[in-house]
Amino acid sequence: MGQISVEGYDVVKDAKAVRSSIGFLTNELKMETHFTPDYTMKFFGQLHGLDLESIKSRTTELFDYFGITEFRNKKIGELSTGMTQKLAIAVSLVHNPEVIIFDEPINGLDIITAKAVTEYLQGLKEKGKLIIISTHIMTVAEKLCDRVAVIINGKKVADGDIASITSMTGTTNLEDAFFALYKDNVKEVL
Repeated sequence: MGQISVEGYDVVKDAKAVRSSIGFLTNELKMETHFTPDYTMKFFGQLHGLDLESIKSRTTELFDYFGITEFRNKKIGELSTGMTQKLAIAVSLVHNPEVIIFDEPINGLDIITAKAVTEYLQGLKEKGKLIIISTHIMTVAEKLCDRVAVIINGKKVADGDIASITSMTGTTNLEDAFFALYKDNVKEVL
C-alpha cells in the first residue's frame, strides 16, 4: 500500500491541511445565485479558516485583477457567465493555495479575460505554485505547462515536456502533435 502527500501533508492523516493547500476549480462549482460575490468570498474564505482581514485583502486583490470589484454587491444570478466564471476562479484562490487544480479554466470567457486568467496562472507558476490544468486548448497548455499528458478516448497516449511530444510526433506545436497522436490512436477519424 502506498502513501500520498500534498505539500508534505498525508492525505489521510492531515486531510484538512491538504484541503487548505489546494485550490480546485471545476465547471461543476455551483454558487448560490442569491449571494453576492463579496459574501461568497467571505463564506469560502471562512471555510478555509482565513480571518476577516485576510479575506478582505485577498478579495480586493482578486476582484481588482479580474474586474469583479464593480459587481461585488450584485447577486450572482445577475452576473454574466464570464463574470461568474471569474468569481469561481477568485473563490478557488481566496486562500492562496500552493497547489492549483483547474479544469478548463478559461471555458466561457471572452478572449481578453481568458488572457488575463492565463497570465494570472503564469504569475502563480513563476511564484513556485504547482499548477495542474485540464484543457482542450493547446496554446494554454503550451503557455502554462512544463509537462503534458495527452489523453485520447480515456487512455494516456503520450506524456512528457512539450519538446519531447512534438519531437516524437514530428510536429512543431502541441496542437499538431495532438492531432498526430489522435490519428495514430483512433481508427476512424471524423
